[in-house]
Amino acid sequence: MKNTWMLIIAALFCGYQAVAQETSTDNNNQEKLESYSNPQKIARPSLPGSFMVSFGFNNTIGGDNDFRLNWWQSKYFNVSYLYPVTLTEKISFNGGFGIGINNWAFQDKVGIASNVTTAGAPIVTISGDARDFPFTNMGEIKRSKLAITYIDIPLEFRYTSKGADTNRGFRAAVGGRVGYRIGGGNSKQTLTGGRTYKTKEDFFLNQWRYGLSSSIGYSWINISFYYGLSDIFEQDKLRISGELGTPINPGNPYELGITIDLF
Repeated sequence: MKNTWMLIIAALFCGYQAVAQETSTDNNNQEKLESYSNPQKIARPSLPGSFMVSFGFNNTIGGDNDFRLNWWQSKYFNVSYLYPVTLTEKISFNGGFGIGINNWAFQDKVGIASNVTTAGAPIVTISGDARDFPFTNMGEIKRSKLAITYIDIPLEFRYTSKGADTNRGFRAAVGGRVGYRIGGGNSKQTLTGGRTYKTKEDFFLNQWRYGLSSSIGYSWINISFYYGLSDIFEQDKLRISGELGTPINPGNPYELGITIDLF
């Protein structure tokens, strides 16, 4: 009788162990299924400051009609890093560094070329004369642009409605930017048949640029605007081919586009 009870207890114990093991396995499988079906979102890097990418269109305001740009093909691209200094719960001062590239696309079948005035002084011209280029017909030009690259120091005061949580809520910023040109300008004419003509020269471009900036948006995406207070070219150095004695004013540059705060 005693042996019978021991066998019954052993059987019950083994059955309990099997049920417990099966339950544990089911729970583990359920947790795995839940982890697969409900993956956690990848968090943005928890780093101080903001890494910004801006892109859009650039043009000029208030210039002479002789400097005519194709607005759709004239685009800019900026990347920058800004570090915040907290002033109040919702306002911070942000400063940093970045790189900016501006592409100025001409509306007409012209290019930019080194030239001289009638008195022999060196200048640059917006030229529609094929003698200034290694191709024989300006009608071959499909696109013509001038690209300039700068190292920038952006500075701004930023308001964030969510305070310390800068990745959420309404945001607005005002400030400015100072830039130093890297190298010369890159002139490129794209011709019929896929041919291209490229030139890299100083083109009497101003070494420095500076202006005012602003942005407004929600969370990580913003509409941004920059208005340049400096001239693109050195004073009186830009002329029109055929009128080498008459300087032209390209106007004040501006940028209008989208700024994305990556983190």
